[in-house]
Amino acid sequence: MSAKNNKHDKTTQTSETSKIPIVQPENWQGEALEGLNAFPKATNFVLTQHRSGSGDNRGLNLLGALAHYPTFAKAFLTFNNHVASNESLSVKERELIILRTAWLRKSEYEYVQHVVLAQRVGIGPTEFNAIQGGDYRAAFDDKESLLLTAVDEMVAETRISRATYQKLAEHYSVHQIMDIVGCYACYETIAVLCNSFDIPIDPGVEGLDQETLARLHGS
Repeated sequence: MSAKNNKHDKTTQTSETSKIPIVQPENWQGEALEGLNAFPKATNFVLTQHRSGSGDNRGLNLLGALAHYPTFAKAFLTFNNHVASNESLSVKERELIILRTAWLRKSEYEYVQHVVLAQRVGIGPTEFNAIQGGDYRAAFDDKESLLLTAVDEMVAETRISRATYQKLAEHYSVHQIMDIVGCYACYETIAVLCNSFDIPIDPGVEGLDQETLARLHGS
C-alpha cells in the first residue's frame, strides 16, 4: 500500500470536503468533551498531539465531527472504546477486521487511520495487498484467513454463515466471536459515518495514492 501526502490544511479540508464543520480540539469543551471522553484513549491522543503541534492528527476530524452531537458521541464511543480496548481479541486480529471492513466499505479515512496501527503489529505490504484483494491464503494462516472470511460474509450477507461460525468456534469462545461481530459492526458504522459526511483525511496524514484509491473505489 502506498500513500500520497495530504496537502490540505484544516480550513481547506473542513470547508471544501466535509458536509459538516469539524469542531477543532481547542473547542472540545463541556458536553462535547464529556461525550468524546467516552473513548478516553482516542480523545487524549488527539488533544495531546494537537497541543504539541506534532503533526500527527489521526482521529481529529472524526472526533471533531462527533463533537457536534455529544449524546450520540458518548453512546457510540462507549461501544468503540470497548471494541478498541478489550483484550478478547489480539490487536492484530482487530486490525485485520478493521482494515478489511474499511476496504470493502470504500472508506479511505478509516483505512489510512489503521495502516499505522497495523504496521506496528507486523502487517506489511504482502498482507495489505491480500486484505485489498481478498485472496488470503498466501499472506495469512488459516485462523487469520477465517477471520477475514467472516468479515467478507458479514459485509455481503450481514451474517456469518453457519459453516464459517463452526470453524471460528474451533478457535474462539462465544465472547470472542461476539467481539469479532462487534468489531466489524463498530467499524462498519464508522465507515458509513465517514463516507456519509465526507470526513476528510486528517491534516498531515497520508492518504492513499491514486492507483490504490482507484482500486478502493473499484473494489
